[in-house]
Amino acid sequence: MLSEIYNDKFNAVRVARYDGSHLSTPGLASVIQLRSNQRDAAWRIIQNQATLIGHEVGMGKTLTAIVAAMESKRLGFTRKALIVVPNHTLVNWQAVMQIAYPGADMLIPNTDDLSKGKRAEFLSRVSTNDWDLILVPFSSFKLLPVSSQAKRGFYAEQIAELEEYLWEEKAKNKGKTRAHKDNEKALKRVAKTTMSTKLVSGHSDHLSEVAVGAVLQVAEEANGGYKVDLDMVKVEKKPGGSMTDTALIKGLVIDKEVVHSDMPKLVKKAKIGLDRKITD
Repeated sequence: MLSEIYNDKFNAVRVARYDGSHLSTPGLASVIQLRSNQRDAAWRIIQNQATLIGHEVGMGKTLTAIVAAMESKRLGFTRKALIVVPNHTLVNWQAVMQIAYPGADMLIPNTDDLSKGKRAEFLSRVSTNDWDLILVPFSSFKLLPVSSQAKRGFYAEQIAELEEYLWEEKAKNKGKTRAHKDNEKALKRVAKTTMSTKLVSGHSDHLSEVAVGAVLQVAEEANGGYKVDLDMVKVEKKPGGSMTDTALIKGLVIDKEVVHSDMPKLVKKAKIGLDRKITD
């Protein structure tokens, strides 16, 4: 029947529904009575790695997030919950946290705690104590150090995932779709977020294109996805010139100094011999 064909092709996906009625919320102040939408949203946060709660203003999103963090820790899904909030909402978050869970162990740093000389001490407090909730303003969170290896790994994964989607879209549509173009921009945005230093931030548009192009050149299919080995990308520093002279070379570069004035500075269609020694 026509209805069966329609349902098979277009109506085969059911949106997941989350029921948080079973959450017991021990420690929550007795004066607070959670609404069903808050319980359901809290359970949804616990069940997913990333969740957008698009409720209207006044629907209790702040309390929902706090309950989700506390319940996630109680159920063993989370060891420590760190909540990063916009600077202007810090006071409100702090007040709601203290009213909702007056007996919880909370770490709420002040400006001095996140100053350059005390950030390491703050991180030590985070790691050595069993906090229930840690509240950090967004501007301070950006100052907390992250290892370069962790950054490289994270951004490589993000770029590889987006590129995998782009290739799938291109294969389906045999050309660039709106989604393809939007995700190309997303790839560059991911790369640009790593370029926050004063030296390169002014040239992040150009450098992000070079960086994304380099990653896509070495991305390989593996285990149903794509793997990016950053060791396959070499960054060669050259004195002189400017940031805009940075270029992606797709191939082999042999750096040879001119040792005699009669030596040619440019050789076209050169023949290169490679000798690989095989050892036991």
